[in-house]
Amino acid sequence: MIARPDADLRTLWISDVHLGARDASAPALLALLERVRAERIVLVGDIVDLWSLRRRWHWPRAHRQVLERFHELARRGTEVVYVPGNHDEAFRALCGHDFGPIRVERELVHETVDGRRLLVLHGDDLEDDIHVARWAARAGDGIYTALLVADRPLGKVQRVVRSGEPFSLARFVKSRSKIAKRFVLRYEVAAVRLARKRGLDGVVCGHIHVPQLRTHRGVIYANCGDWIESRTALGETHAGELVLLRQGRQTTGLSTTGAPPSTRSGSAMSTTGPMPRVPVLPSAEESSRDCPEDSSKRQ
Repeated sequence: MIARPDADLRTLWISDVHLGARDASAPALLALLERVRAERIVLVGDIVDLWSLRRRWHWPRAHRQVLERFHELARRGTEVVYVPGNHDEAFRALCGHDFGPIRVERELVHETVDGRRLLVLHGDDLEDDIHVARWAARAGDGIYTALLVADRPLGKVQRVVRSGEPFSLARFVKSRSKIAKRFVLRYEVAAVRLARKRGLDGVVCGHIHVPQLRTHRGVIYANCGDWIESRTALGETHAGELVLLRQGRQTTGLSTTGAPPSTRSGSAMSTTGPMPRVPVLPSAEESSRDCPEDSSKRQ
């Protein structure tokens, strides 16, 4: 039985779930899918983590239920589009075809209700533009995995001591490392540059596990985040507003009118709160310098 949703969206973007990895928050995503209804769901890559599954098989019931839920929603009439990423790269062989009721695409252009056109892609290809070698990406994935392993006992201790959002060592390191902040900024600039080059109004992506929603000289940059640390998703309301959904926290929003998001709040996620000031990305030239502290804060 499908519960009455707390938010009714036109579009929902979800990325970097990493089903098959031990740290994937599949139960939290299932809770969100029960509480949010959308006409269209776009899976923006790394939904299944084939890299982790090759290292060690891990496929609990909740991970299987997430895929079953997407299939059920597609079968019931929700448009579900799957844009594979680098961790589920094998599924790119299906691009341009249907996988049951789910369409698979390498990338797509989404048009919002108010006519803005957004490029939707996972984002791993952007690493070529910022000169990240494939071996370096693999090495970074190994370091990130090690940080997540170190997170597990810390998270257990915090759950015993107090409730609330668990401390994330991986997120802490990313927020303090100049190298990590510089990489994130260059990635954002590369994404915005690609959208502008194609004559589009913005870009929706994932890949780097840093949720964000802001503009760069009129071009929208939206990163869905992930379901390892941030547990975030991106939504489009029926009024054309873009909202960043954060589990248990306020959302940020972006619209052409400046009006606040008009969705309702629920216990699994929050979609209320005033429209924040939307920060502006530095220019491409400025991105090569160290990131200033106020333009690098994420969560």
